[in-house]
Amino acid sequence: MHAVDTGTPFETVDAAVRPFGLPMTPFVLLELVGLKVGAHVLDTHHSAFPERFFRSESLHQLAELGRIYEKDAKGNIKGIDKQAQKIVNAQHSGKGVAMSAEELRTRIEDGLADEVHRMLEDQVVAAAEDIDLCLILGAGYPFHMGGLTPYLDRAGASERVFGGTFHTPPIRGVGSPALATTAG
Repeated sequence: MHAVDTGTPFETVDAAVRPFGLPMTPFVLLELVGLKVGAHVLDTHHSAFPERFFRSESLHQLAELGRIYEKDAKGNIKGIDKQAQKIVNAQHSGKGVAMSAEELRTRIEDGLADEVHRMLEDQVVAAAEDIDLCLILGAGYPFHMGGLTPYLDRAGASERVFGGTFHTPPIRGVGSPALATTAG
């Protein structure tokens, strides 16, 4: 939401996360879990960690609207709802610069590497593989990708964020994130 709130189009956000191989886009997931739930979760994170999580007034307004997407009679997505687009346009007017999909993907990778590293440092989990397993079994992270932490190592995010890797030696066998960008 922070990217959208600062001017990045919904479609660019979707393109930025495509290399992760997730079963749905962030906004499809947000509508699935509920916009009000998403707003509450973001508020809770922002209250606890304001330096890492941003408040989104537009998410609250989207929650009141009840949708992000315009859908046909069968529920298929036709595009971004015009009223939803109007809400985010009003929020980001002059408040930021749109990011490219590549810039946003790097920002997301680095943010994930930081959060996973914090969880390991704080001993929330014993090993990176625990996070990978939870994401594969609980969140639909693609099994064939080997988990989030090998992806972050391959993408260079772990080295950018904390100067190391989650796995030594790094797990390299699933392909390059850069190749996933051009193939998708």
